[in-house]
Amino acid sequence: MIWLSYLLKTVLIQLIAFGCYKLLLDQEPLGHWKRAYLLGSLLLSFVIPLVAVPPLFAQPVRVFAPTIGSGIPIEPGTGFSGTPEFPPVEVYSLSDLLWPLVVVLYGLGVLVYLVRMLKALWSVRNCLSKATSSQEIAPGIRLIGLAEPTATHTFGHWIFFYEAAPPAKEVLAHELAHARQWHSIDRLFVGALRVVFWFNPLLGHYERAIRVNHELLADQAVLQQGIDPVSYQQQLLAALRRPASPEFSSGVDFYLTKKRFQMMNLHAAGSPRPLMKLFTSGLLWVALLFLFGQVGYAQKPPPPTKAPVSVQHRFKDVKQAIPTAKQLATWEANKDNEFRIDQQRVDASRLKDYKPEDFSQYYVLKAPEGSGDNGLHVFLFTEKAYPWPDVPPPPPPFPPMPPGKAPKAPAATPIAAPAPPAPPAPPAPPGVAPPAPPAIPPPPPPMDWNEFEEKTPSAAQLKEWQDSKEYGVWVDRRQISNDELVNYSPDNFSFFRVSKLMKNAKNYGKYPYQVNLMTKERLAELRRQQAQRN
Repeated sequence: MIWLSYLLKTVLIQLIAFGCYKLLLDQEPLGHWKRAYLLGSLLLSFVIPLVAVPPLFAQPVRVFAPTIGSGIPIEPGTGFSGTPEFPPVEVYSLSDLLWPLVVVLYGLGVLVYLVRMLKALWSVRNCLSKATSSQEIAPGIRLIGLAEPTATHTFGHWIFFYEAAPPAKEVLAHELAHARQWHSIDRLFVGALRVVFWFNPLLGHYERAIRVNHELLADQAVLQQGIDPVSYQQQLLAALRRPASPEFSSGVDFYLTKKRFQMMNLHAAGSPRPLMKLFTSGLLWVALLFLFGQVGYAQKPPPPTKAPVSVQHRFKDVKQAIPTAKQLATWEANKDNEFRIDQQRVDASRLKDYKPEDFSQYYVLKAPEGSGDNGLHVFLFTEKAYPWPDVPPPPPPFPPMPPGKAPKAPAATPIAAPAPPAPPAPPAPPGVAPPAPPAIPPPPPPMDWNEFEEKTPSAAQLKEWQDSKEYGVWVDRRQISNDELVNYSPDNFSFFRVSKLMKNAKNYGKYPYQVNLMTKERLAELRRQQAQRN
C-alpha cells in the first residue's frame, strides 16, 4: 500500500497549498509569482513525499539490546528457536481481490481524459488546416484568419480570429501577451496531469485558477502599454457575446470578467502586505516538506562480507557494554593505558576520532601485581566491524601476565569470576565406599547442518513481506530492502522465520515484525564448512 500512502500525501499537499493560495494570494496583484506558485505546487506535491528529511525535534534512540529474530541462531543442540512462526498458508487479502477491478476502472478513466485531450488538440489542427489567411504580426507569432465564426483565442504562438470581424487593437494586444508568455504550456501540463490523475478533483480547481491568472497577466500586459482601461473593458464586455474559446486555448470569454475589472484597478505589488503574504506562502512549503517528507535516519553499513564465521561465539554470559564519553576521556588521560580497537593496537590520541555510540563492546583488563604495568589494557570493538547482536565481538582476552609466567586456564564463564573451590568432603566411614564425584556434563554438540530441517516460504508470504511498514527483511543475516523480494522466488530459500519485535529491540518502532530468510546457497556453504571442520 505504499502507492496509496503516496497518493494521499500528494492530495493533502495540493489541498493545503491551494487553500493557502485562495487565502493569501488570490486577491493580490502578483501575477507571475502566482503563476510560479500554482505550477510549483503541482510539481512539489509529487516530489515532497519522495524526499527524505531529517527529524526536527526527535532523534532516534539507539538501544543496544538483542533483536528478537534479528538473525538465525546457531546455538548448539537447540536448532531454530524464537517466537511462534506464521504457518506457510496461502493468504489472499481484500486488496488482492479488488486489484483487477481498480486497474480496469483506472484504465477507463485515463482513456476518457486522454480522448478528451486529443480531441482538443485535433481541433487546433483543424483550425490550422481551414485557415483562410496567415500573417506574422510579431517574431514567431502568427495571426490566423478563419471563415467560420469563432472567438479570438490563442494556442501556442497562433492567434485565431473570425476574419469577417477582425479583433480590436486592445484584444489583439491581450492575445499577444498570451502567446509571448507561453500560457498554453501551462494548460497542456495541467491537462496531462488530469489524464494520469483524473480521479483527483483538485486538479480541476488548479486548472481554473491557472486560467484566470493567465487572463490577469494578459490584462496587466495590455495596461502597461498605455491603453485606456475604460476602452479596454468595453472590448472585454463585447467579447463575452462571442462564441466560447476551444479547450487548452486562451481567449477573452471568461465568467470572471468582474474580477478582472477589480484587479485592473489595483496597483502593482509594491506595498508590504503582498510581499508578506508571499513570504508566508514560502514558509508554508518548508513546513510541508518536514510534515510530509520521509523521515530519514542514518543507516549503518552492513557488516563486511569477509568476516569469519568464527566470531559467532556461543558464550551466553557475555553481555554488551557501551563506553561512555566520561570513560573515554578518563582512559585517554592516563598515559600508562594501552588501547586496542578491533584487535589492533592504537595510540590514545585515536580515541578522539570516535564517539561512544561507535562502539558495540569493550573490555578493561588490569595487569596482575608484580608485572610492573600500572596502566589498563582497554579492548574496544566498533559497531562497524562487530554490529551487535548480529556479529558479537570475541570474548574477553586473557589478562596480561608478568614475564616468565604462563597464562592461567580460562574460566568457565567469560565474564564472571570463577567460583571458590568447594570444601573437601568428610572421609567415609570404614566399610562404606566414598561417594563418586559429580559427573561433568559434556559440551553440547555443534549444529549438524546435514540433519537441518528445511522450510520454504510460499509466494503469498513473499508478497506480504514486501510491506516495509509491517516487516523488516533479513536474508542470510543481512538486511535488505523489502522491494528486493521481487527478485526472489520460494525455491531460493531453505528456511524462514517471522518474529515479533520487543520494545528493547534495535529496530522497534520501524516495523512490528522481522523476517529472517536463509538461502539455499547459504545452507550449502554451512554444510561445506562443517565438512571441512570434520
